[in-house]
Amino acid sequence: MEILISVFRGCNLPYSVYNVFIMVNRMRHNRSHRGMVRSHHALKEGRAAKCPECGSPRVNHRACENCGKYKGRVVLDVQAKIVKKEKAAPKTTKAKAPKKAKKAAK
Repeated sequence: MEILISVFRGCNLPYSVYNVFIMVNRMRHNRSHRGMVRSHHALKEGRAAKCPECGSPRVNHRACENCGKYKGRVVLDVQAKIVKKEKAAPKTTKAKAPKKAKKAAK
């Protein structure tokens, strides 16, 4: 190891190449410890509360998307959002009729 270090100290190599020969993994986690750490990384299912006004499910501590109320007050104008979406939606066009298959010439 001493020979390798002395060789690289004289060279103009980047520090990362030089560092590869010195790096030692001293605090390695074994399989058991790795598993214990990862046991807390699981995704949890989101919780939903019932809106007291309209009864639809909503996310906790957020306004209801159906009626726009939070803690008994109207905080979202649901009707205005619906009108805005209808205006922004592209106008539908008539569906094209499928093309007829050509008969094979004999």
